[in-house]
Amino acid sequence: MRTLRLALFGAVFAFPTIALADTASSPLAGEVYQPPVEGWMVAERPDGLQTVRQVLPSTGVVAHGGTGRVILYMNRAGTTLYPGDNDARTNRSTLVDQTSAIPAWSSAGSAAWQEVMECTRNMWAPFNVEVTDVDPGNVPHYESIVTTRPSVIGMQSGVGGVSPYTIGCDVIPNSIVFTFADVFGGDPETICEVVAQETAHSFGLDHQLLASDPMTYLQYNGLQSFKDQTVSCGEYSQRACGLQGECGSSQNSYQMLMERIGPNGPANTPPVAAITSPASGATVAPGFTVTVEASDGDGSIARVELWIDGALSETRTSGPFAFQTAPSLLTGDHTVQTIAYDDDDTASEPAQITVTVSESGGGGDGDGDGDGDGDGDGTGDGSDPSSDLVGGCQAGGGSAGALGLLGLALAGLLRRRRRA
Repeated sequence: MRTLRLALFGAVFAFPTIALADTASSPLAGEVYQPPVEGWMVAERPDGLQTVRQVLPSTGVVAHGGTGRVILYMNRAGTTLYPGDNDARTNRSTLVDQTSAIPAWSSAGSAAWQEVMECTRNMWAPFNVEVTDVDPGNVPHYESIVTTRPSVIGMQSGVGGVSPYTIGCDVIPNSIVFTFADVFGGDPETICEVVAQETAHSFGLDHQLLASDPMTYLQYNGLQSFKDQTVSCGEYSQRACGLQGECGSSQNSYQMLMERIGPNGPANTPPVAAITSPASGATVAPGFTVTVEASDGDGSIARVELWIDGALSETRTSGPFAFQTAPSLLTGDHTVQTIAYDDDDTASEPAQITVTVSESGGGGDGDGDGDGDGDGDGTGDGSDPSSDLVGGCQAGGGSAGALGLLGLALAGLLRRRRRA
């Protein structure tokens, strides 16, 4: 049996090629990200490859919130990640120290990928998890990125997978994990098992001494699955669970996942959200109002979120769902999204529009008609000096006076043509 090499180091000493700087640039201007990394746990598999856990402080989260489905997004298409607290909704990860373009795993054909997907769905079938390879966008989800090699995020060769992991064995909401498929020769079954282990780390599961379970480091000839058996934690020898022995003397991966994310059951009907105002494509004034209608066929609406240009702007927990946007929003084009959540914490499909903010935009409802009534009666709001003129032609009746002037001009033009 291969001797285990397991170490807890500071980030700089364990992986100098991926060591996070004291500060790292954020995609938001003026912000500086302070990484919370406290070290790295490295363990070597029987095949000589390694998986890594990034040590983070406790989140204090011990279960998936609500009873809505947990979404596991299997991403082999590639993405761009930004440094920041783990949040798959906004592509932020503690595993990168700078904006990083993650390549697609394109060397595998569709048949191999379907094997990975079918295996992963079977692995999580007992639990309240929806496995998809379609990006769910701004809704809460966990993301398992299947890409080429560890060098794409600056990690050393020979690393097969990496996940954040907290002191206290907590859940990391919206976590992002990696499996480096080329390290395993693109084998679908092994990739599936590594995806299961790395994802389960983000639900607080430790390694354990059960060869048939994906949380193991022991050799096993066959497809692993989460087992309803209580066993000791460890890689090749018994130890207490957790980074500091703080999570008990044993672990049952099946029961732990049941407690933290719940059993598979009838799918909850998601709520529906629609933006009723402004209309998509409208030109609006700064500080415009977004009005949302939300409904749920088998429950009630718990909250509605407003997102502007991919960032959460405001959350309302009761109707009417009317959001006043910031007057400081820059002029130009903006993307407006809204997401509704029901009492089971199931999210709607995002409703999305685009608007153009302009100082000369329409009224607060975004219909572009301004505040004047446009009937020419001289009762404008004073924003256009010409609208408040009195006397002269306008005093004679507005539109009627204008038509009279037009008629005189046409008559003069006809006389000039006859003379020619």
